[in-house]
Amino acid sequence: MKLVDLRLEGESIELDTTVLDHMADPLLHLLRNAVGHGIELPALRRSLGKPERGTITLRAFYEGTEIVIEIGDDGRGLNPAAIRQKLADAGFFSQDEVEALSDKEVFNLIFLPGLTTAQEVSEVSGRGVGLDIVKEHVTKLQGTVVLDSVPGRGVRFTVRLPMTLAVTRALLVSANLETFAVPLNAVKQIVSVDRSEIERLALSPSVRSVETSIRLYILVKPSSSSSPPTKRL
Repeated sequence: MKLVDLRLEGESIELDTTVLDHMADPLLHLLRNAVGHGIELPALRRSLGKPERGTITLRAFYEGTEIVIEIGDDGRGLNPAAIRQKLADAGFFSQDEVEALSDKEVFNLIFLPGLTTAQEVSEVSGRGVGLDIVKEHVTKLQGTVVLDSVPGRGVRFTVRLPMTLAVTRALLVSANLETFAVPLNAVKQIVSVDRSEIERLALSPSVRSVETSIRLYILVKPSSSSSPPTKRL
């Protein structure tokens, strides 16, 4: 029996339900794949100087304009020589061609349809969703998936999805018949300010806070046809 700990990081990241529907099976397959083919049995891990319990980490975070989902394990990793042989045996490449590929290129070829390095199908993995299907689902969402591995140390899958697929909570603000959305993580405080409290600081309108002066910005310049300004902002 294998002993595995699952670590989750980035639980606060929110995704559209459409994304979750498309990614549920691929992510589940990657997790099952890590348990079934990645993590070693306790006795073998002890002989390799590893903790008896393997670790699988599922991590989500924002990076630039992308949502990044990483699934990694500290298991046996991939054997580049075995994958090269499988590629040649299956007729994807000649022996000379696979030998000319770098290990990283070889690792990412396991997304090819019909290619597998598993010796047998276990009860945990091999449930009908191959790595080619994982890549297909990610591509449909205009994303990418890459694989990194160090033999004997584990595998990490990195899925990158456009930020437009994320769910962002926002505060809606109306000004002069226009509506603006301000991300909630950029909002520190909401206060009501009377026009009499507005001052001029370096030719810019500002309002005094407890500790400092806060510069004010005009969202929309009122037109001549607009209704008269209110007394409070």
